Order: sequence, then structure tokens, then C-alpha cells
Amino acid sequence: GITPVLGWLLRQAGYRDVNMQSYFFDFSYGTSLYSSYVQDIEFVFEAARPLLVQAGVSSQGELENLYVQVLEQIRKEDFRAMGYLLTAWGRRPQEA
Repeated sequence: GITPVLGWLLRQAGYRDVNMQSYFFDFSYGTSLYSSYVQDIEFVFEAARPLLVQAGVSSQGELENLYVQVLEQIRKEDFRAMGYLLTAWGRRPQEA
């Protein structure tokens, strides 16, 4: 991914005082973020399904089977998931 080189890329683009802040999120079953995560998964599947079928990536039936499997797995008490976000910023030198 891009995160290991993001600070370097900003410096290469001329930014100074580059800083980064990372955030970690626990979406595991029973956590405060779990229900939002499940809703996001449901939304993404529904939104992406017609695009994937139209592009020929998968059939409607295959996607429905996958959707059922995903929901079964994420609704189990032993479901564990984590995510992270990296924010990077810097200052651009004033142009003359």
C-alpha cells in the first residue's frame, strides 16, 4: 500500500514539516463499532453488486452466495476485524 511511503511522497512533492497520525479501529463482534461495520458491509455489497455483474466479474448467483457467506461469518461471536487510517499533512513552501 501507499502508507509506508506517504511521508516520503509528500517531501518529494516539496512539502515541509510533514507529519502523520495513525488511527486503529476494532470492528470485532461486540465492540461499539461492530454494528456500523456490518451496515457498511451490507451497503457495499448492495451498491457494488450491479456493477460487478455488469462488468462480468461475477454472476448474480455467485454474488448472492458470497453475500450470505460473509453475513454468516461476520455475525458470529468470534468475528474479529481491525482497520486503520493514516492521515498525513505538511506545509507547502511559499512561492516567490
